[in-house]
This record gives sequence, structure tokens and C-alpha cells, in this order.
Amino acid sequence: YPPLRCEANVGVFPLRARAAIMFRTIGFVLCALLIADAVADVADFSYQVNFRPANCTYQSQAGDRARLQFIGRLKNGTVFATSLRKSEKPVDYTIGDGEVIKGIDIGTLNMCKGEKRTLNIPPELGYGKKGIEGLVPGDETLQLEVLLTHLWRKV
Repeated sequence: YPPLRCEANVGVFPLRARAAIMFRTIGFVLCALLIADAVADVADFSYQVNFRPANCTYQSQAGDRARLQFIGRLKNGTVFATSLRKSEKPVDYTIGDGEVIKGIDIGTLNMCKGEKRTLNIPPELGYGKKGIEGLVPGDETLQLEVLLTHLWRKV
């Protein structure tokens, strides 16, 4: 699973030591609750690294812009979407902003430009119980082969 990061920072304001400790403790408690919720969501999520460039100087983080080539398959192997057809384009999105399904946001964290992964995305991180009519059945686990072709650092 990709690492979940959490920081509690009270800043550089002139607070009394006791108040600073209290705010920091509250921050860590809230952070722990958020992590517990996120881990519950990704219990059935997994990914496999198929290729990682030898020279990886930067890994993707939340807030970075990314461009992905992809092939999306259902459990039975049927392709439901691909950016490799002329009629479809690669996906450009900001990692962690909810522009794509949660499984892609989670599965593309800590990737290098040029890295290939296979993401196994459970329904709760994909299209849920409803699915997409005529394309993805409800409660469907998805398998996406992704290639990170471009990566722009957040500013």
C-alpha cells in the first residue's frame, strides 16, 4: 500500500508550551482517525509495479499533476476503457483532488515518470454499487494497467 503521510504542525506562532503541546496532540489524534478511515477504504486495494525506471529522482505526491496512459479491464478481462485507442486520450489530473476514481488517486502515489503499474481497485474505490450503465457493472473490481507518462510537481 502507498504510505499515508500525516503531519501536525502548530507553526511558528508564539504560543505557550502547554498550548503548543495540546494543539500538536489534537492534530496527531485527528490524523490517526483519518488514517484509520483511509486504511479501511483500501483494505482490498493492491498494486503491482511492472516497470520502474532506474533513474527515479522524484516520486509523485498529492497535489502533483499527472498524465496517465491506461487500459481498464473488468474481472472477466473485458476492456471497458483505454487511452490507447485513437478516440480516447490519456488522463490528465491532479493527484488526490478527486478528479479520478479514488483507486487511481491512491494507486498513482509515489510513482516515477515512466513507471508502469497494475492497479486492482475494489468497487468502493472505483465505481461503487451503481457502476456505469452499459460499461461497468455495479460492485465490480477493476484492473487498470497504468503508465505515468508525465509528472508536474505541485508548486
